[in-house]
Amino acid sequence: MSRLLDACHHRRVFSIHNLESKSGRAIIKLTQANSDYREAPEWLREQQEEFMKVHPAAKDAADRLERSSAMSVDAKYKTTATASRGGRDGGRTELADGTLALNLVVPKELGGPGGDGANPEKLFALGYSACFLGALRVAAAQSKSKIPAESTVTATIGIGPRSEGGFGITAELDVNLPGLAADEAARLVSTTHGICPYSNAIKASVDVKTTTRV
Repeated sequence: MSRLLDACHHRRVFSIHNLESKSGRAIIKLTQANSDYREAPEWLREQQEEFMKVHPAAKDAADRLERSSAMSVDAKYKTTATASRGGRDGGRTELADGTLALNLVVPKELGGPGGDGANPEKLFALGYSACFLGALRVAAAQSKSKIPAESTVTATIGIGPRSEGGFGITAELDVNLPGLAADEAARLVSTTHGICPYSNAIKASVDVKTTTRV
């Protein structure tokens, strides 16, 4: 059986060619197209979702293609942390250079005792907000503009079960650029998502909800 079906996956649109039967398994060849997932028509996204339900091998193949097509990174700085004594479940995490060590606790919402202590979502929120604010300054410099000194970025990170199984995170950013024109602020925030390494790291799997205030 040969069939051509345009299918969306993550934020890419793929073409699935030559769907054949061999030893009871579907062989799916995918080629990456140049369209962005958000620009794909709704009917195409719905068709993709239905197709992936019937042919889970297509989703696995698309996942592999998405990972293999990721851009390489020339890391200029690295840092190392080690978790111990149960990790997020009442354990501890500390940096190799000794500059930061934190006790971890599971929130009550996830069935833990709650109370004082850090967790990976708190650390992600701290890192994402700081990184995005720094990337905003880079975006402004590239466009020969400046962001107000009072600018802030607030990140809200959630965690919970995924419909596909396992757990996933949600991310929200509240970007406050007081005194900046609304159109310029929107342009800077959009550009910053392409600069910030946190945004780049999660863009294939997390729909970051961004609110921009001026």
